[in-house]
Amino acid sequence: MGALIRLVGAPLALLADALLLLDSVVILRGLRVNEKHVSTGRTHFWCDLKEGLYFVLGQRLLVSLAIVVGLLQLSNPSIWACVTRW
Repeated sequence: MGALIRLVGAPLALLADALLLLDSVVILRGLRVNEKHVSTGRTHFWCDLKEGLYFVLGQRLLVSLAIVVGLLQLSNPSIWACVTRW
């Protein structure tokens, strides 16, 4: 966002950000999910967390995505520090 502010100015950068958020809203509103909630009584957070973790670990694509996103999140400040100094 900082680079966009430098390039076109703050008002236009905020307008671009607002338009992108509006685009996201339109896309998400178009999704239809028919999910039925099955109540099994009391839920246990740690059991549900473990179940979800085992599900993710069983899917190679999700493990790869988690690793890539984690590394990008860790390196993001370093990347922006290098980009803004040029």
